Amino acid sequence: MEERSAIPALQEFPQLSLLHFLSPQNQDLIKDYLVYIRARRYGPAMQEGTIRALKNFLVLMPEARQATLAHDLTQTTTMDVDTWLEAAFRHPLAPSTVATRLRVLQGFFAFLHEQGAIAQSPIRFPRHHILVPQDLPRPMADDEVVAFFRVIDAVRDRTMFLLMLRCGLRVSEVSRLAWSALDFAQGTVRIDHSKGQVDRVVYLAPDVAKTLRQWQRLQGAPPRYVFPSRVTRKGGHPLSARQIQNCMTRYLKLAGIAKAYSRPTRYGIRLPRSCSMPAPHWRWSKS
Repeated sequence: MEERSAIPALQEFPQLSLLHFLSPQNQDLIKDYLVYIRARRYGPAMQEGTIRALKNFLVLMPEARQATLAHDLTQTTTMDVDTWLEAAFRHPLAPSTVATRLRVLQGFFAFLHEQGAIAQSPIRFPRHHILVPQDLPRPMADDEVVAFFRVIDAVRDRTMFLLMLRCGLRVSEVSRLAWSALDFAQGTVRIDHSKGQVDRVVYLAPDVAKTLRQWQRLQGAPPRYVFPSRVTRKGGHPLSARQIQNCMTRYLKLAGIAKAYSRPTRYGIRLPRSCSMPAPHWRWSKS
């Protein structure tokens, strides 16, 4: 019976497989919350963030409490939140990451409270308030942009970062970009369900369109997504935002750029007007 109750949740939200160690009861609670936020027009990134936050919350729990909460999340206490925050900062996670996951958890437990599953949320303010430094995004300097693109030797990766640089796409938008969203005849890209659930159309710069066609030819029969994951068990799924971020970190290191541009968004990679792009120096591979 328990196995049958978990199957519909996994069919509707495949990302719940990351929480396979949870009881069917918890799986249903989380599924109900995902349905709730989807009905309120939150995008896929919010659903994925919820899964990541809940997994991190449980993984960092002491073994005894982890077993209890994996069976029943409604048993979460204020002390459990204290324990998680201490473990998260020891892990270590950046204050902004902890604060973001705390907000996600707050929304989840507030939902459980509204549904009558718990008497009150275990997250209390100001007890669990986190101070986060407020830094403005920094564009890359001219020489850094040139150095960054010079070390990119794979068509796929150069295409990803050109979309962010030339078209202003966010990392999450590049991650989920499908071939069907591209119109080479019109020179446009349609972005559905962007930040704030706003659809928009952006124009392809000529060098981006050229690189996209080269990448398409290398793929042979194009899959659904422009940048599919190469992990076999994720067949058919796109690269995750974290994979793209890790890719950027690797190229920054190769380029000798010490500054941390952790998010390869249009804010992290922005081409100054005075900067000219380096000629491509990549090898023709599918990597």
